[in-house]
Formats: sequence, C-alpha cells, structure tokens
Amino acid sequence: MSSQMTKQEVVEGAEKKCPECDSRDLVKDDYRAELVCNSCGLVLEADMIDQGPDWRDFNVYERYGNSRVGSPANPMIPDKGLSTEIPMATKDAHGKSLPTDARVKFYRMRMLHNQVRQSKRGERSLGEGLRQVDRFASLMRLPPSIREEAAVVYRKAAQQGVVRGRSIAIIAAASLYVACRLHGYPRTLREIVDILKLDRKKLSRTYTILNRELKLRIPTTSPMDYLPRISEALELRPKTRSMASKIIRDLTQDPAFASMLPTGTVAGAVYIASILCEDRRSQDEISKAAGVSEVTLRNRARQIAEAQGIAPFPPEGKSLVGWKSDRLRARGTPQPS
Repeated sequence: MSSQMTKQEVVEGAEKKCPECDSRDLVKDDYRAELVCNSCGLVLEADMIDQGPDWRDFNVYERYGNSRVGSPANPMIPDKGLSTEIPMATKDAHGKSLPTDARVKFYRMRMLHNQVRQSKRGERSLGEGLRQVDRFASLMRLPPSIREEAAVVYRKAAQQGVVRGRSIAIIAAASLYVACRLHGYPRTLREIVDILKLDRKKLSRTYTILNRELKLRIPTTSPMDYLPRISEALELRPKTRSMASKIIRDLTQDPAFASMLPTGTVAGAVYIASILCEDRRSQDEISKAAGVSEVTLRNRARQIAEAQGIAPFPPEGKSLVGWKSDRLRARGTPQPS
C-alpha cells in the first residue's frame, strides 16, 4: 500500500449511478483523480480535473493571503468595483506619517482619478442614483439582496434612457419597489411614500414606466405575503394568526377578491380573526399596520364576512359595540356596566 494518504469524498445527492450495480454510492478519490463506485469498485471516471485552488491553507489568514483574485463585481458601485481605487491614506507602507506635500499630492491624484472614472456621459448621474438607492434602502431597512436587485434595475433604466428628464430620487424609489416585488418582499407604495417623503402619483407613474420600458415580469402579490408582517406588528396570538391565514386561504378561490387590494383583504381578515378569537385589535391599529384606511378595512371585512357566511359581524351602518349591545338586549342578557 502507498504511504501517501488518499483523500476520499463521498458524492452526496449525485445524479450519476453505477452502470454495473445501479448504485448511487459513489466516492470521489482526489489523490487518484477517479470517481469510484463504493459498492462494486468500478471506476466511472479517471483523470478528473481538480476545480479547487492550487494552494493549501491552514487558517483563514493563509486562505485570503494566497488568493489571487479580487472581490466579486458589486452592482452598487458605478464601475462595479472593477477599477483601481486610491485609498484615503495618511501613512506609508512602514507606518510612518506622510508629509504634508505628499498628502496634497495623493489628494489631487485621487480627485483626478475619480473624475476620470466618471468622465463618460451618464456615469455621474448613475453614481448619484446608486447612492440614492443605497440611502433609501437603509431608511427602509431592506436586505442586501434587495439593494443589489434595485441597483441592477436602476442601471438598466439608465441604459434605456428612462432616467433622463426624470427625478433621480423617484427612479431610485421605484427601482426599490420593483426589487421588493421581484423578491416577494412585501412593501406597499404608501409605506415607501411615508418613509421617503415622496409624491405617490409620481412614484406610481414611474413604476408603471419602468415595468413597461424594461419589460419586467413582476409577480402579483398575495394577501398571504403581507400577513406575517402585519401580524408581527400587531403582536397577534398564534391562534389569531392561524384563523386569519385560514380566512385568506379560503378567499383565494373566490374570484371576487382577486382584483382587490391585497393589503385591504389581509386587514379585513385580521380584523375578523381578532373578533372571533377574542384577541381584539382596534380598527385604527389594524389600518395603520396594513397601510389602509379604516373605511377600506370595514368594507373589506364586511365583504369577507358575507362571502364566508361569518355571522358574528355587525351590519352596515352599525358599530361593533352597538351591535353587540342590541344582541345582548334582545336575548335578555344583562349588559356589563
């Protein structure tokens, strides 16, 4: 036997199987560069190419020190981070402070370098737009995946000439809304307008333009997408959340609610569930959490109650407290003081 150790790796979830015994228990031998069946010993592949690095590392410092590649392309940077960067340094390689004339020299070099990087037409506005996207995403507390997707959308809009003649802030906000829709991250136009202090009509019109010019395939939102966030904001009990989820699932088969605002539908379902499960939340609390008006909440809740035959709900023009008092009075039940 050879004194050299052989590194073997079991191939998990492999699509290949042994042609002799139909076994999927395959082992990859890195030392001999072979793929061997662990059941019958048949060699399926030989002289395999090693896709890993040509160096070894024993700690994290050696791993990053031996690497000969840079960081991946970053869509949040106008040049995607592939150009040379002159850092803001005040010390030399030996750790000594640079003299004043050297600092001035490097400052001028950095300034000229940044001007050359953005010398092409539209690159300065692209950089400003990407900075707006990053700032708005921070205000909305969006994850990095949404930011990068919004940067890609904004970059496509700039290449198609959609940004020209329009507000950079509105395009950046619309790009974030598109990214949220593409990733199934529920955010409404009203939330974005309230957080970023923008005009809702302009934002809605710009979103429509982006959808048409870039030929985006944006999936439709479902009331179920907004339920976890609204339930978390209202701190509903698990029983109430399950009841609201059941109501929404039953509504998906009703075509009358397909064209309605999903936030209004989920607000009505949460309101009915809170009544049925005795986990009461006021109409003001639910409407603020869902981003709809109280009138929309009452109308949608009444429509849901009529569609599903839910009896304990007040008729139109009657408040919930007055309706309950009438029912108690009709039954002869003493009312609580």
